[in-house]
Amino acid sequence: MCLIEPEAGEPPFKFLDDDDVRHNLRHGVIPTRPRSMNDDEWELVLAMTDSDPTKRVSLERVIAEMKRLAEQTAMAVQAAITCSACSSEVATDSWFCPQCGTEVNTASLRTNPQSLHVDIPVPELLEALRRGRISDQEQALVLLLEKCLDETQRKEIIETDGVDVLICAVETSSSHFVQICALSCLRWISVVDSRFSTGDLKALEEFVHDATSDECTSMMNDLRNGQEEEKLKAIVYCSGIAAAKTTQILANSSILALFVELLTKCNKRLTVWVVEAIGHLADNDDTRVVIANEGAIKPLIELLHSGSSAEKGLAAYTLGRLACDNEENSLAIEAGGAISYLAELLVANTNVEKMFAPYALTFLPASGISVDTGEYYRPSWAASRRQQRAEGTRSGYVELVLKSEADAWVIVKQGAIPLLVASLLSTEELKTSATATLSSLSTIESICSVLAEEGAIAPLVHLLDTGNDEQKRNAASALANIAVNSSSNCEEIVEDGGMDLLVEILQNGTGELLENAVFVVSCIAGCGRRYSSAIGVGPLLKHARKVIKQEGGIKVLKALSRRGTSYQKRTAAETLSILDRSCHPMKKRARHGKTRKSYAQW
Repeated sequence: MCLIEPEAGEPPFKFLDDDDVRHNLRHGVIPTRPRSMNDDEWELVLAMTDSDPTKRVSLERVIAEMKRLAEQTAMAVQAAITCSACSSEVATDSWFCPQCGTEVNTASLRTNPQSLHVDIPVPELLEALRRGRISDQEQALVLLLEKCLDETQRKEIIETDGVDVLICAVETSSSHFVQICALSCLRWISVVDSRFSTGDLKALEEFVHDATSDECTSMMNDLRNGQEEEKLKAIVYCSGIAAAKTTQILANSSILALFVELLTKCNKRLTVWVVEAIGHLADNDDTRVVIANEGAIKPLIELLHSGSSAEKGLAAYTLGRLACDNEENSLAIEAGGAISYLAELLVANTNVEKMFAPYALTFLPASGISVDTGEYYRPSWAASRRQQRAEGTRSGYVELVLKSEADAWVIVKQGAIPLLVASLLSTEELKTSATATLSSLSTIESICSVLAEEGAIAPLVHLLDTGNDEQKRNAASALANIAVNSSSNCEEIVEDGGMDLLVEILQNGTGELLENAVFVVSCIAGCGRRYSSAIGVGPLLKHARKVIKQEGGIKVLKALSRRGTSYQKRTAAETLSILDRSCHPMKKRARHGKTRKSYAQW
């Protein structure tokens, strides 16, 4: 406490008696850090006041550290120079005169340039994070985050045991900034490269507390008035907090407006992190509305067109977040010409672009528009011509449908389908983004044949077995649309082992995954009647029946026909009737059960 009083100008806990002070310390409650206290001094305070007595530093260590700090202060005083305005002494590590506030414009007064040099090798930065002081660690993490924008340098972080160093920083650092930025580095490695599991990332987030009001106030001050380095630290800090924690303190209108203002006014080094921060903050509809109303959509679309690879990828991510569950934003993004730019990103050279472009396209266009059936939600291109003929739509909705189909073909003509299919065999995040986009594209009847020709069926079937829940739902949705009225596509699904996997889903699946699986089985069972003259259809139907019967599928279908949702009941009953060869021809009907992904958390 003797370290805090000179800095704060008053005794800490001055209104509490000794017993209450001891109670606070036993429970980890310590005074707020004075703004004038440097990182090394505050680190010593934390080490002295740990709530676990066994973890507190020894008296000998305290004395040695206080001597070192005193010597450091003495050296700074000796090196002090005179302010040009008022002749007061100014320490070499100060940016402003402590008496009159005049900014010191001498380059020698700035932080050591070498300590902030962007070309410092990754191993040296990791060593600084491993062994350096808190201030060294914070500087090292800002630079490591900037290196995460480059695929080669991210790979170097991974290959030089950087993941373990970052994990240790999250788990053991006393600096909230260090914890947040280390998490942000790990998030890049997890989301973009799939080299760190999302489950482990979520577990590490539990080590980090949410932002306090004091921390938010300090960030706002640096965002408004700080120099470039201070602004950069505040931006990545805010972005990391928003990604790691759901916080209402950060998502107020003044912070959101400030970030949108920075989007058009800050330099290129800061822009990419401003874009990321806006994307992370857009985690609910209230913030999406505020961000859009502040004018963020237009500059984000401009970055899609003319930004760096990282700016393009993160702009796609942020636009996807703004469009999620928000029809007005979705239509504004589409009207701004984003779809053609996003289609170009699908064939880009970096994972950041290829992953986030499908994510944004998942929500475009018109992510909130639905058909008048009230049965299921149809974002993206879900209103295909098949659904219009089967169910009917309003005239205004038909106009949007035609525009949406044209937008879908922009993606196809860009040559994106082969790359999306290849992504089904790539990283987990690329698989998820690719299946979502293929699910959307498959609702356009004329595109289904392109998907089949480009080899999408086999990897989609494989994901029914190996994918996570989201990938399975998206894959089943795409297969349901591809299978409609195509005996050759149905046959390929069966030949690739799809029937066994679909029956397994009938037994164990739930929700949209189950509904789509029932629909695919229904399509396969029905194609034998509709295409009885086609070569190979007879054995196909025979095999389908055999698998359904042997694996208990008949029993499951009967149960669904009695106790499922209205759609499940109807489709299960139709499937059973088809298998008995006693049903009417099935209506043409596409299912779109794509699942949305929220990236607070990319």
